[in-house]
Amino acid sequence: MESQDAPQHGFPTGRILALLSVVGLSLLAVLWLVLPMLFADVDATREAVLIMGLVAWLSSLISVLPVTGVSATRSRNVLLFVKAYFLGAGARVVACLLAVVFVIKSRQLPEAPTVVTLMVMYLPLLFIETASVTRFIKSPHGPSAAPRPTAANPATEAPA
Repeated sequence: MESQDAPQHGFPTGRILALLSVVGLSLLAVLWLVLPMLFADVDATREAVLIMGLVAWLSSLISVLPVTGVSATRSRNVLLFVKAYFLGAGARVVACLLAVVFVIKSRQLPEAPTVVTLMVMYLPLLFIETASVTRFIKSPHGPSAAPRPTAANPATEAPA
């Protein structure tokens, strides 16, 4: 007999990774075309766009993994999902900030297109991930749909 507190559906990792990829790579293509028109050094700008665009996109994909891991446990604990989300978000921001420093200092690439690329890509991808995690948590199959502990039904009581 399956436990009442096990979700029937897991976190939609594949769909979210596909959405992040479509949006991320589309933004990268637009930035690749537009930013060189705005900055003097076309080659350096394109290199900065390529490196930072890939970093922002790949870090957004990797940041989904902690939530996927919690979902795989079939947990209904909302707090675990929130912690996993923030773990991924923290890793994403650290990776992106380290990449900015690396690109500017060691590759000697221009600061403005490097930072513009990061912000233009980072924020929409963050929004998509946040909305996706929130939608899952609030969904009928997500952890917030777990039965609430009551005195009449002690089987739903959370462990201390």
